[in-house]
Amino acid sequence: MARPVWTHFWALCALIAATLLYGTSAEAGSSLPALNIQIDSQGQQQLTNAGQQVAVAWSILSDGNSYIVNQVIDPAFSPMTVTFDASMAIYASYRAYAPMDTIRMEEVQPIVGGQLYAFNGTAFVQESLGVPGYVMVYYDAPASSTQPISIGFAAKQSDGSWNPASLTVLSQYVTSTMQMPAPKLLIFAAAPATPGLVVPAASLRPVTSSATNLAAVSSSTSLQTGRYLSVDLNASEQRTIHYDSNLHAFQYGAYPQ
Repeated sequence: MARPVWTHFWALCALIAATLLYGTSAEAGSSLPALNIQIDSQGQQQLTNAGQQVAVAWSILSDGNSYIVNQVIDPAFSPMTVTFDASMAIYASYRAYAPMDTIRMEEVQPIVGGQLYAFNGTAFVQESLGVPGYVMVYYDAPASSTQPISIGFAAKQSDGSWNPASLTVLSQYVTSTMQMPAPKLLIFAAAPATPGLVVPAASLRPVTSSATNLAAVSSSTSLQTGRYLSVDLNASEQRTIHYDSNLHAFQYGAYPQ
């Protein structure tokens, strides 16, 4: 027997209310403000000589006190406009990661904000409403599972692919509650630089106007990083940056005329 019209009406109202409260699907593909990057010939030569590229990481402090490189930009292409998609996904990887490792995502699921997902060992399943502004992931581990998994946010790239943006270790039968990322980035020079690279936070220092070349680069056995510039894409005055060769780092604004 067909349902009464009012039943469909209230179901539609509930759907609209849930969308307004908890957010829309990551598949909507809305864009964030673009970032304009300028690197002059001196800066390009400096980065090339050091074998460095421009690394972009979301400002999400991950497990192991680390940040995850999400995009890598060739300094030879300048000036350039880098676009960012507001879409987010969650990923799962079946191994643990240490600093200087590169994350390999096995399963990726576009997400809806404010939802609870369960990962059953092979796929993410959207289960119910969660907490507004957060995504919750429960590891419904199969009986054969003996180890935690790695999960995190993934950000959509301009070609439609996904790159890791954060890293969290999730044990069997445990729920992780992760705040949806704000459009804040860390921009720095690095070698090597590859999407998914786990960068220890201890190797990153913020750039300051009083900094000198002597402290411009932090290094470890296999990673070299310049100081980072924090960029909030919601702040219009931070959407244009230029590379300062004296600081081996980026600064706000365009090059002085």
